[in-house]
Amino acid sequence: MKTKVQKVIVKAVLSTVGLFAASSLSLTSHVQAAGPGFNNLSQGDFDKAIRELSANSSYHSVTGAGTLGTIFGFEVALVGGLTNTPDINSFSKQVDASADIGRLPHAALLLGASVPLGFTGELMLFPESTFGSVKYQQFGASLKWTATELLVLPFNLAVRGFMTTNKISFNQVLQNSSTGNIPTNVTVTQDNNQIGLQLLASPNLPIVEPYIGVGTIKANGKLAVSGTTTGTIFGFTNAQSAESSPISTQLLIGANVNLLIFNFGLEWSRAFDRDSYNMKLGFRF
Repeated sequence: MKTKVQKVIVKAVLSTVGLFAASSLSLTSHVQAAGPGFNNLSQGDFDKAIRELSANSSYHSVTGAGTLGTIFGFEVALVGGLTNTPDINSFSKQVDASADIGRLPHAALLLGASVPLGFTGELMLFPESTFGSVKYQQFGASLKWTATELLVLPFNLAVRGFMTTNKISFNQVLQNSSTGNIPTNVTVTQDNNQIGLQLLASPNLPIVEPYIGVGTIKANGKLAVSGTTTGTIFGFTNAQSAESSPISTQLLIGANVNLLIFNFGLEWSRAFDRDSYNMKLGFRF
């Protein structure tokens, strides 16, 4: 029996790692093929781009209000998703008419652990990876307290605080007055940092855990261009970098299905006026 359980766990680990690698290739290939680009952004355009990038960089762990176990519990999973980005798509088409950035992808490896008194910690990791001219990395961490472990409630109620950092860079051709209208190869880098707080609720069911949540997020986003001494992607400043700090409410609706040690989850999230659709596949014990 022990050998069979070990084999199942090994297969689950290998499947999760394989999916993580496949998602990494898919994510970076998508960004490369899509051809994102920015040129002569107004202040309003820049703020819109940062809001969409912030929606994509938010904390998407696809976990509800419950803990991972009665006393202790652990989870390892691959989480990935897509965020609607119509404004970035419009800005990119102004640089390259063939660009298609209607949705941006995100992915991370999720590690979670629950301990007594209802506390659950999570880490979301996507180590810095380079595929061609695209670099991507993601880190997130959260601490959740499920009040149901100490209070007598007919459902799970939890509060979760989180932080994220996200960075992506890509190459594009820049041609405007700042480059003397000469096509110039540049690198555009996006940095996004967030902190947030969520309130989550879900019924206390053994196999399926549907959940809802509401929260608030404060982001700090930065776009910068390098590879040229004078070129800039902005129309409202001569600087080669700019920052914006939007604040947004967040809505969450999702569900997790736990079958033996396997776990599958789906989640819809709305933040910064944009929808994200997320999926989780992994195992817990």
